[in-house]
Amino acid sequence: MEPKTEKSNRISIPIHLNFSGVVLTLACANKGYKGCIIDLTGPKEIVQRLIELGIVPGQKVCFVNSSFWGEPIIVEIRNTKIALRKVEAECIQL
Repeated sequence: MEPKTEKSNRISIPIHLNFSGVVLTLACANKGYKGCIIDLTGPKEIVQRLIELGIVPGQKVCFVNSSFWGEPIIVEIRNTKIALRKVEAECIQL
């Protein structure tokens, strides 16, 4: 099955679906979730920042915690804890 592409005004973004056909983002994950990053989507500036932080497809990620209001989201990647804004976490597909 070929990945679908979604056009934006800046870049062409591949969309990958998991077995249930639903795309899960890190912003939707629950505390304690462990998984693998499938893709990064969204504005070019945010995707570039995530890559610079070492958040890349294929990397294992663990959702550590979030505040009562949902921001920031604390994740662990390569034994490093990183705080992300919700808009950044929504760009990370699991």
